[in-house]
Amino acid sequence: MEAFQVVLEDIKLQKCTHTACLGDVVGYNANPKECLDIVRNMGIPCVKGNHDEYCSGTTPLDGFNPAAAEAVNWTRQQLNEVDRQWLRDLKYVRMVTSFRSFTHTGWPRSAGDMCFDKLAAAASFTYQNTAVCFFGHTHVPVAFMRD
Repeated sequence: MEAFQVVLEDIKLQKCTHTACLGDVVGYNANPKECLDIVRNMGIPCVKGNHDEYCSGTTPLDGFNPAAAEAVNWTRQQLNEVDRQWLRDLKYVRMVTSFRSFTHTGWPRSAGDMCFDKLAAAASFTYQNTAVCFFGHTHVPVAFMRD
């Protein structure tokens, strides 16, 4: 929550005219309900992240590492049904204009697809149907361009 508040303040200081949420509204944080309420009330384009998917569902967490499973189960308990439904209703991809889209992992297939290198990017351009796509899962600034 503290980090999110710093980002929101920086958005104001930078005088940003447009914002979007690239997923993982909930997950490994101590204030999932509060973060979700802020994003929901902002009315901005928002896409579903992998944490949003797991925390809003009832999917068994077999195969998860124990810390991740504990975080998901704890987060599920912090959210009410309206919150979980809002997260479930998020799309993997949002088209905002004809040239710009948003997704969590980089490509409009599912919250689990990853794109961290040139090879994955090249294979995934088939799924990209806008000139620009913003994605957030990598946590690292990177740009891929198709010739």
